[in-house]
Amino acid sequence: MNLARRRPWLARVAAVTVVAAAAACARNADVEPPATLSPQTVAGAPIGIDSVALIRDVAVLAHDSMQGRAVATPGSAKARAYLEPRFRAAGLQPIGTSFLQPFTFSGGGRQIQGVNIVGQLRGTALPERYFVITAHYDHVGVRNGQVFNGADDNASGIAALLALADHFRKNPPRHSLIFGALDAEETGLAGARAFVASPPVPKQNIVLNINMDMVSRNDQGELYVAGTHSYPQLLPFVQRAVAAAEVKLIPGHDRPVFPASTTGPDCPTTARSTPPAFRSSTSASKTTPITTALLMTSSASSPGSIFAPCARSSTRREFSTPD
Repeated sequence: MNLARRRPWLARVAAVTVVAAAAACARNADVEPPATLSPQTVAGAPIGIDSVALIRDVAVLAHDSMQGRAVATPGSAKARAYLEPRFRAAGLQPIGTSFLQPFTFSGGGRQIQGVNIVGQLRGTALPERYFVITAHYDHVGVRNGQVFNGADDNASGIAALLALADHFRKNPPRHSLIFGALDAEETGLAGARAFVASPPVPKQNIVLNINMDMVSRNDQGELYVAGTHSYPQLLPFVQRAVAAAEVKLIPGHDRPVFPASTTGPDCPTTARSTPPAFRSSTSASKTTPITTALLMTSSASSPGSIFAPCARSSTRREFSTPD
């Protein structure tokens, strides 16, 4: 079956799997990539996508009954009630006693409760080194009586995340994998900030983040892989995936654009400043990036990696993803 012809975005999910699998089979982020990467296999593991489950996950999350999945709403709670057993069915294990990781943030003059959903697959060779695979599950809710369903933004990313979890359950990677369905992206990346502020494993053990945001909308069969500008050591892995993908996999759209007017403790003032991925402090003088990150999206207008706190504050976007 040619996924690119049958459902273009299924092929994009397969491409995400190729990139993630290629990275997960490496010993660390600095090693040479494998000499060859087949479109059908990565390190001997067949790439298989359950298209029925993939479409079902999008359809359920984007249904009117989910009320647009805005943070701290009944629709958000209903989405979690669907996703928590899906995490379990995909073979993920909680880190601690629960998949649910509540957090609180300020917005609109009040305290808001959000909930991240986090699970793991243990690696076969390097179980204490983690790759983090993320997508946000919230959307913007109901406005003026209209449900904003968020099928592309970002039920598609969550469906891809679940497909990846299922793939790696069947084909265990060398590194451990953390899968995070993050909340409150639409309200200032609050779920990502909460994850960084209180990570489920030691920060120094996190090697890489792959984030997926809006991976279904592009009618040209394109998928952008942003992050190699700041982390060129990842480019060989992406290039192998480019050669293997059934869709047009495009590295780039990731040169950071942060004008001098950009302010805030997490924001650099020039394009050459340290990328704000996985910041570990709110003080600009003390912040330390603790991992590298890739963003995968089919939309060149996507605001960037959810681990880039300044992406929305930039007054100009050249796909303003610093990581």
